[in-house]
Amino acid sequence: MKIIGVDCATQKKKTGLSLATYEEGQCCLQEARTGEGEKSVAEIISDWLLEGETFLLALDAPLGWPVHLGEELHSHQAGESIYVEPNKLFRRMTDKYVKGKIGKVPLDVGADRIARTAHTALSLVGELRELNGMELGVAWDPFKVDKGAIIEVYPAATMKTYGIINSGYKDAGKESLRESMLQDLKGYMEIDSSLDAALVSNADVLDSAFCVLAGMDFLKGKVYMPADKQLVRKEGWIWFRKA
Repeated sequence: MKIIGVDCATQKKKTGLSLATYEEGQCCLQEARTGEGEKSVAEIISDWLLEGETFLLALDAPLGWPVHLGEELHSHQAGESIYVEPNKLFRRMTDKYVKGKIGKVPLDVGADRIARTAHTALSLVGELRELNGMELGVAWDPFKVDKGAIIEVYPAATMKTYGIINSGYKDAGKESLRESMLQDLKGYMEIDSSLDAALVSNADVLDSAFCVLAGMDFLKGKVYMPADKQLVRKEGWIWFRKA
């Protein structure tokens, strides 16, 4: 099967894309690029897929919003008080769980600009469904992945649990840092040297490769599982390696 990692963004030039094959527990990275160009991101991904092929789409973007946010705003009127504490209103259970495990909290989809990225990611999924004529549902069981499935991942959490640098690498002039991260990544998947330049020169592309790694961890079942399955089906769940 194939794993496609997407470091989601509202702009195509800031969207990182990686394609890998997955067989017998091993990953081989075959493509790494940005979404820039005439084609949409969905069209690029669709071109990577063969008809009837099984694939997992690992997206670095929230796929849902906090339950409390929807409940409170449904009947809220301007000027009325809100009695739910901010963290319950703007932060999902999975965000709190990630913070408890790695000490770093993802951006609040209920309060930060990441909401626009989430909207773009869900639009991408919708376009892929139309292009490929498939359901493309969210995967909740690592061992029951349909022909096309999506999961939410968080590269920083994956890097952290692997003991790889997870901050300070995105700025210009940090190529040597990204080169070090790439060498670490090569310890867990096969990466052709022809992709090195794209991965080192662009942090978004490198992040998408770590999305692939998170996808591989999911397929192996080596990830943290949610306790409240009903809640995460509404809010979403970040899958990352179980340390």
